Amino acid sequence: MVTLKNTHSRRTLALFAVLSASLLAILGTVVVRQWRTSRVLKTTFRIGFDNSGREHFPGPDGKPAGNSVDLLNEAARRSGIKLEWIYSPEDGDAALASGQVDLWPLIADLPERKGRLYVSDPWTMTEYGIVSRDSDPIV
Repeated sequence: MVTLKNTHSRRTLALFAVLSASLLAILGTVVVRQWRTSRVLKTTFRIGFDNSGREHFPGPDGKPAGNSVDLLNEAARRSGIKLEWIYSPEDGDAALASGQVDLWPLIADLPERKGRLYVSDPWTMTEYGIVSRDSDPIV
């Protein structure tokens, strides 16, 4: 009888220890996420733009304009993230490497950028195709 009670107490203690450790891990994760989120929301991110067709370009007033600008501004507004658009006539690689900007709205995921830049999953895709007449095919 004493052995059963002792075994039962050990199991209860072990279960309590496992539950306590799990609760502390969950609480720690929540605290770290809250801290990181509050840090991100306090930071103003410098995002570069240049003359890139309809995606991002200087508008008539010199301010950033274009599809990417409108979309990213709205996403940032909804998330509470502050963006500062910086005109960078050089390409995205140079602007990011120099530290002039923190983000670039559209950049291809090329092998030579691996390890130098983090390229997120695509948020937009562009596809090109060629159409020709049957009488004048493209080979």
